[in-house]
Amino acid sequence: FALLLMAWGFWRRSDDVKRAALGAALLVALLTIPVYLTGEPAWEGIMDVPGDNDAFVTAHQRAAQFALGGSALTGVLALIALWQGRGGRVVPPKLVTAVLVLLAGTAALTSWGANLGGMVRHTGIRAAGPDPEGSEEDGSSGEETEKLQAPGQGKPGIEEKCI
Repeated sequence: FALLLMAWGFWRRSDDVKRAALGAALLVALLTIPVYLTGEPAWEGIMDVPGDNDAFVTAHQRAAQFALGGSALTGVLALIALWQGRGGRVVPPKLVTAVLVLLAGTAALTSWGANLGGMVRHTGIRAAGPDPEGSEEDGSSGEETEKLQAPGQGKPGIEEKCI
């Protein structure tokens, strides 16, 4: 929302909309903290779920840390921009532009983290294909099987057939 609002402010060349977007960016940064803190209880909730989720949980956690850092940096710059623009003064255009760029980057990091989080429980988005061992029912021999790994992991993750 803050990204779209900021883009709208740039397109309309409206300082009021840009200020509202800066406030929204600050609010999003503050709300990111409790969202991030839900990760540990969520992990505890799926510890006993069957399947090899460790690599995906680790990758999701790493992405969440990057997203939190990006959001925090965006929030700090938004706060500085709002502070410098208080009392009717002009909000520094370079800071507003920096917040716009950081909002886009944080949105990308958050999307990446959300996608990795989906892979933890929704194994269908990891890789498409039938049983990796191959079965007589589908006529495959399992020869196309290769090890897939979560992004950034040095060791193989889940073994699935890639088509």
